[in-house]
Amino acid sequence: MKNFNSFRDRSRGLSRLYRAVIFGISVLWLVNTAFALDPSRRLTQYLHERWGRDRGFIGGSIYSMRQSADGYLWIGTEQGLVRFDGLSFTLVDKPLADQAPIGPVRDLVYDGAGDMWVRLNGPRTLLYRAGRFEDPSTRLDLEDITFTAMSADRVGGVLLAGLGDKVLGYRGPA
Repeated sequence: MKNFNSFRDRSRGLSRLYRAVIFGISVLWLVNTAFALDPSRRLTQYLHERWGRDRGFIGGSIYSMRQSADGYLWIGTEQGLVRFDGLSFTLVDKPLADQAPIGPVRDLVYDGAGDMWVRLNGPRTLLYRAGRFEDPSTRLDLEDITFTAMSADRVGGVLLAGLGDKVLGYRGPA
């Protein structure tokens, strides 16, 4: 009798498993497929805009793009830092009045506070905070480091890697 009960318990388990599988397949069959584009429309029916020199873009290679909280699209290019407001492009070649033009912008990264870090050629970095640019290098003692990479970390900070095995992890107001 004991063997019969264990067989019946196993058959109930298989029956439940079988019903769960059938239910799962039914649910998947009923769910509509999600498309990035409407499959009933032709590609020519979508609006496509190209922003080149004829539309005001300064041209050149683009290294990085980010959108700020105030809605601007920032583009790091070989020509410098470009701000796009949706209608026009503005080259921000001298964000700090007392310093030389910035030149190529290699990377743009946001930290957890919403501040944008701008990695330039050579040992210079900029910080865009509350609509203004700052030079964080003197306050953070970064004058001697040439940064080669930067990235946001998982806890709202920024990691800056430089030549000579130098790595800076930054979190908080500069």
